[in-house]
Amino acid sequence: MGKAINYLFTYWDTLIKYPKCFEATPDNNLAENSIRPFTLGRKNWLFSVSQQGAEASALYYSLVETAKVNNINVYKYLNYILEKAPVMKQESDWEQLLPWNVSKNDLQNLENRSTLATPDETRVEKYIFRGAH
Repeated sequence: MGKAINYLFTYWDTLIKYPKCFEATPDNNLAENSIRPFTLGRKNWLFSVSQQGAEASALYYSLVETAKVNNINVYKYLNYILEKAPVMKQESDWEQLLPWNVSKNDLQNLENRSTLATPDETRVEKYIFRGAH
């Protein structure tokens, strides 16, 4: 109890200032929650095999966390990126895919199109996927 009271008196000036700053909070839960996926995935990074694999992993983690911060559904956003990426040619094209440049209407339109897609019921031969035997 003595340590807690000593801490209170030592940092009293700092403790009474934080309510005046609207960005400050008495805890760091937001920061801890945002880095949790990285700490949980730390062992998985051992299997990146190469520097390129680690960079790709970091890129996807960054996109996912940035989409979360921008209140974008991550699943819809990644589908949108994977659909648009093949036609990107220049740096400015890639910037259009960043979470703050993607409109929620575009994401909704993509979802609407995918729900309308149905398999061809008249098809008699099986679907062959690339790489399958």
